[in-house]
Amino acid sequence: MFNTMTATGKRLVKAMEMRGIDQSTLARGLGVTQGAISKIVVGRTSNSRLMPRLATYLGVSLPWLLGVVDSPDPDVSIEDGLDAESLEFLEQFHQLAPADRRALMHIARSMAGGVRPSETVHEAHRGYRGRAEN
Repeated sequence: MFNTMTATGKRLVKAMEMRGIDQSTLARGLGVTQGAISKIVVGRTSNSRLMPRLATYLGVSLPWLLGVVDSPDPDVSIEDGLDAESLEFLEQFHQLAPADRRALMHIARSMAGGVRPSETVHEAHRGYRGRAEN
């Protein structure tokens, strides 16, 4: 069996080790299932709404847990690990309507290999007369 653990999964395991707890203890502390924690550890989900709660509970920074910065210090800001282009992208993203944010996130996850492409996001572009263009 090969290791499919993501960078986030590895950091989550490290944070649990630093606190001296296992997945079951962490899950109980957050009021979630151990399976929810396991999915993050092994990379079956890359977008968990639990991430901010995990970081807070474990006493580490969210940017560190996500692999954006090198310091687990909870006072580290996400901006500390981003270049100017990434910061601009975040600013533009926050100006989008909620539906556009969801669409962009779906595209980004698909491109990063986190989700299966949907027909609406990746279907062939239709030309003026409705014919598929490649």
